[in-house]
Amino acid sequence: MKSCNLYTLIKQYMLLKNKFDIFAEFEQYNSQREDRLKKKSASLELETIACLVNIINQKMRDEDVLKLFEGFFYSYNIPQIAKEFDLIKANNEEAINIEIKSGYKDDDDIIKQLKQNLIYLKGASFKKIVEYSIMRQEDNQILIRKLVGEELIKKDIGELCEELKEILPGDLNYDLDTKFDPSVYLVSPLSSPERFLNNEYFLTQQQGEIKKEIIKSISTDEKDKMHIIEGGAGTGKTLLIYSIGISLSKSGKRVLIIHCGQITIEHATIEEKVKDLTIISIASIDENYNLEPYDVIIIDEAQRIYDKQLELICLRLNDSTSSALMCYDKEQKLSESEINRDQFKTLCDFNIKYKKYKLTNKIRTNKSLANFIKLFLGLKGYQDIKVIDASNEVKVYYVRDAKEARELAQYLEKELSYQFIPFTTSKYTMGYGIDCLHYHGKDTHYVLGKEYAKVAMALGNQIKVIDGRLRYYPHPCSNYKFERLLLEGITRAQKSIALIIYDNPNLLHYTLSCVKRIEIV
Repeated sequence: MKSCNLYTLIKQYMLLKNKFDIFAEFEQYNSQREDRLKKKSASLELETIACLVNIINQKMRDEDVLKLFEGFFYSYNIPQIAKEFDLIKANNEEAINIEIKSGYKDDDDIIKQLKQNLIYLKGASFKKIVEYSIMRQEDNQILIRKLVGEELIKKDIGELCEELKEILPGDLNYDLDTKFDPSVYLVSPLSSPERFLNNEYFLTQQQGEIKKEIIKSISTDEKDKMHIIEGGAGTGKTLLIYSIGISLSKSGKRVLIIHCGQITIEHATIEEKVKDLTIISIASIDENYNLEPYDVIIIDEAQRIYDKQLELICLRLNDSTSSALMCYDKEQKLSESEINRDQFKTLCDFNIKYKKYKLTNKIRTNKSLANFIKLFLGLKGYQDIKVIDASNEVKVYYVRDAKEARELAQYLEKELSYQFIPFTTSKYTMGYGIDCLHYHGKDTHYVLGKEYAKVAMALGNQIKVIDGRLRYYPHPCSNYKFERLLLEGITRAQKSIALIIYDNPNLLHYTLSCVKRIEIV
């Protein structure tokens, strides 16, 4: 996002506010923001900023006021996270964050918001960070306060102007997005459990609202026995359910998390540090497992649960005051048998009242990488992608065979910090060289619920290209499906992907066409 001259922005708003759609179009052209401003949310803020601009103008009549107003970013959102800052003046080294309040707001709420903003700004490695709150009052005057430690200290307009003067605007082409690395804030409980347990994570507004509603429902014993969080890969399902689970355990609830995959050391780390929280593998759920001690049962990756196991949980829900929560993504069913299971039918058969919540925003991967994955795999909406350049996010390699692919994968892991994710193999039958690639056990089943900054995968002659789309040969284990395993592995990436292609020149050609494509008119 590009900076603006705040005086010019407000002048344009005042001239066009009765034609807000035109103003929003013009502002988007100048700022290069992805989405246009919304009248309902922006108008009050802009009116308050207009009051601030007028007061600064009156204070600095004989000074170069236009220069002071350079280098502002209005309604800035960190990429992928949807975390918004009302108003920032920043260069590459320093930042002043100004929280805009168009009416009265409780001090505790303002302090909480400014402190959270401070964590985000520290993550961007600014050397100097100053935070202000601007509150509009009834007489169109503004209350100016600065966050100092844990307190809001009243300041006059002159003090604010002096601090604004100290931040010299950057280059006109300076893009604030370059300061914020989303992977700093996108914390996965199953990839970075220590950071998760230290509360070094943030929920999006949508995640926060869902969490609040579910905890309220469970805490007040409302009629819904089951809460279902649906969402595609990268929408933050696992982070949300673990955040809910820990909050419930801290409130005195005894919580059981059932992971429908392999239990890893990260699960053990979380279980060890959180009181009244137990984490087990779905493999433990049978007629002999005692569910009675638990007030809340959480099922992670519930699209993989067996019918009989879900039936046992339903019986517990019907015979007790316990509640349940599960996250679910039908596209992450990895085998034929999983595809054929219908968890919702089982809930209906046992008369379990449930409520669905839909996570819609993909927060794990950046837009360019997400578009590549959509185009490469032929996911819903891929036809709409006419132009793409993901060459900074996707690296493509070509080698002779699976043995050379393994050597390259080991190099990428050791020297370039990629996480190599091989296809899950068959226990009984070999094929396509995938057994050779399975050297550390972190396969497409192991990585369920995890995320990594950089992911590498190796693709060979198990994949063919027909009529410009990927098609797949049968997996050596007849129950597994290569297309589902590939989707699971490739969507673990936050920032970049390395594709090692072996013994398949047609796949190489197809891949390159998905990395960079120019629309021909």
